[in-house]
Amino acid sequence: MHYIGIDIGGTTTKAGRVDALGAIAESVKAPTPAENLENLIDTIGSLVSRLAAGAPVSAVGVGIPGLRNSRTGIIQTSPHIPCLRNVFMWSICRIAFFFTTPKSTSIPSAE
Repeated sequence: MHYIGIDIGGTTTKAGRVDALGAIAESVKAPTPAENLENLIDTIGSLVSRLAAGAPVSAVGVGIPGLRNSRTGIIQTSPHIPCLRNVFMWSICRIAFFFTTPKSTSIPSAE
């Protein structure tokens, strides 16, 4: 069993795959396209795909700076990543983690 952790930062998005004992098996990173949500989703999906190619993955965790409403799942604000303002987090994960990012997909927002 392997797990993927993603750290979405204002300048760099980092991701790593760990085994069941927590040992790092592989890590990757890419610049964070903080101004464009579709590009951010593409980046996340690409990093996850690269890591998942190395071993079966049981779960993915994501860390994002900012304020997320625990009741609605909406990221209300994210410092340094303006494209995440008022975005429904589950939509981002669902699109990125299925390893395809259709350009026609609409991301629900709170606005």
